[in-house]
Amino acid sequence: MDEDNDRHVCPICLNIYKKPKLLKCRHTFCTKCLEKLVESGKDARILKCPVCRSNVQIPKNGIAGYMDNYFVRNTERKMDNVRTKCDMCNQNNCSTNRVCPHCNQTMCLSCSSSHKKALILSGSSIPSSESDTEDEDERGLSHRRNSSEHPVPFHVAASVDLIKYVKILGMISSISLDFCLGEDGMESITCISPISDIECYAVPLNGPTIFRYDISGNIKDFIRMNHDFVTSIEYQKDGSLLITTNKSHRILKYFAGKLTTFASTNDLIPCGLSSFPDGRIAIVGLEKTKFDRCGRLQILSADGTVMETFGEKNDRTLFEDPASVSVNKHSFIFVGDRVRRRVVVLSDNGAILNQYLGGKNRFQHPVFTREMHFDPICVRADVSGNVIVNDLSLGCLHLLDPNGNFIGLVVANQSDEFGHPFSFAIDRQDKIWLGDISDMKIRVYECKF
Repeated sequence: MDEDNDRHVCPICLNIYKKPKLLKCRHTFCTKCLEKLVESGKDARILKCPVCRSNVQIPKNGIAGYMDNYFVRNTERKMDNVRTKCDMCNQNNCSTNRVCPHCNQTMCLSCSSSHKKALILSGSSIPSSESDTEDEDERGLSHRRNSSEHPVPFHVAASVDLIKYVKILGMISSISLDFCLGEDGMESITCISPISDIECYAVPLNGPTIFRYDISGNIKDFIRMNHDFVTSIEYQKDGSLLITTNKSHRILKYFAGKLTTFASTNDLIPCGLSSFPDGRIAIVGLEKTKFDRCGRLQILSADGTVMETFGEKNDRTLFEDPASVSVNKHSFIFVGDRVRRRVVVLSDNGAILNQYLGGKNRFQHPVFTREMHFDPICVRADVSGNVIVNDLSLGCLHLLDPNGNFIGLVVANQSDEFGHPFSFAIDRQDKIWLGDISDMKIRVYECKF
């Protein structure tokens, strides 16, 4: 699709802008699209941007109070020339090109099929000439979408593999954390580790303080970590808390009000840790070599002794930026690599079992403000051995089976919707504790099915 034309398309209706309004988050929408969005929302004072999920204050005089975007006003889209290039995969001279009646984009046969299924999952309306030709798979998708209170967002459905299953969450409670912005201007809850079904440890804004909250948001305890950024925490069965920071070559242990050194990680600066069912500990981080910094995986014994270090396979590094690690009930190790944009599944002897790339259909689309690269910032295993991955770029959760194969997305009911997850954890009752960038809250969800 012509880049000059793309900037004149409303991300909600995917048509040429009509009376475009500019929000404070710098995204533009048609006036009528925004009015419908406000009517469907619960709060008449706050509008959640459909693109970045930011909460935007609604002016006193309503949508009319937003600034007009004169840069996209009165534009005309030139559709005179016949295009033979697919707007999705950018392949030229496709003999089977079709034009989507919903988005007015030219697509090859393969992209058209995937795009149509994404529209169905997102709950978008499709002209009858298209919807009447639904195949068996598409009718199944329509049934799942219609049976859910919360359709999958189009930009998500269009950017991951075909969704076979959607795990629905219902919110139990919400904890508000009152903190100012971090140095980068972004609110974030870096780490979460549940203690029980009513308490958790959490790290706002990278620390340096770890807080213990109850379900009402009251602070029950805190741990001051000098000036270090806290990179990961994990509550243990013995009641202790294991901690890693960005400046230390060690794992710290907090127990009975005292902070001690649990283990040395040699040259590794750890950024994530997770316990095996037998008490061993997996940690990932960066190790400074003679020429560069390389990602490494270490396995420690239950008493903190380094047993194995993995980082290379056939003269190639396994990880470049391992941001998070989780061990499931089968002792399979899942590592999220943000630079290589993948989740690697390994055995405890370092053998690669599988890797998940986050979906094969990611592309540049008028809805997106940037290219949607898979960004697995956080991985967590549930009680059954499945693993949930937080994709920071799309703001959604991917559900993988115990072997690392894609099952579907994890979404919330419309009334319990989360904005943009950053960190999350899963407790022993399979409840999900999710830290949200959009409003600095920790929401606790239970799985509906």
